[in-house]
Amino acid sequence: MPEKLPAAFRKAAARLKKGGIFWADVSSAYKLRGKVANNMFADDRDEVTYLAFSRLFPDRVEMDVTLFAKRADGAFDRYDEKHIQYIHEEDAVVSALSAAGLLRLFSLLPAAALRPAGAQELAEGFVCGLVEATRGCALLAGKGGPLALPLCAFLVTFGGACILAQQLGYLRTAGVRTLPFLACKAAQGAAAFLVCLALSALFL
Repeated sequence: MPEKLPAAFRKAAARLKKGGIFWADVSSAYKLRGKVANNMFADDRDEVTYLAFSRLFPDRVEMDVTLFAKRADGAFDRYDEKHIQYIHEEDAVVSALSAAGLLRLFSLLPAAALRPAGAQELAEGFVCGLVEATRGCALLAGKGGPLALPLCAFLVTFGGACILAQQLGYLRTAGVRTLPFLACKAAQGAAAFLVCLALSALFL
């Protein structure tokens, strides 16, 4: 339930070791309302058949699921389940994370690639990301457009100035030179950009 989210994040933060990572996968409100709700899903395989019917409520999506699982003797057992997915707005999730003392590394919304964006807006987000990758990725995801995700892929791979400064702080003690290191990171970022661009063209 949305009202229980802050307490859940506080408990997760309290149990993390120093430097630990809390990884969460949250379905967006857009996905639940626009894709999952009031829909039917099915999958028919040799060993199992799956049927699901979903309904939208103001704060959640309820899904009635029926499974037919094949037994060793060839007959099928039927299982009926009810699944509930509560709708969490992104701002509420980010606020709850911050209140729990957790730092959001990044969040990307694939649907953002379907929204139009101008070159200037993308450039502003990208330049911001070169300074602080997390903020730049958030701006790019909000702007959308076909280049938003590839640019985010570059930033996540290359890292912003804040991340690079931390890395170089200890890498230089191991004899790593700054310019070759930055060149390698830029090459990695360019490769990530091109791969993501190609995948976006195929699947988005």
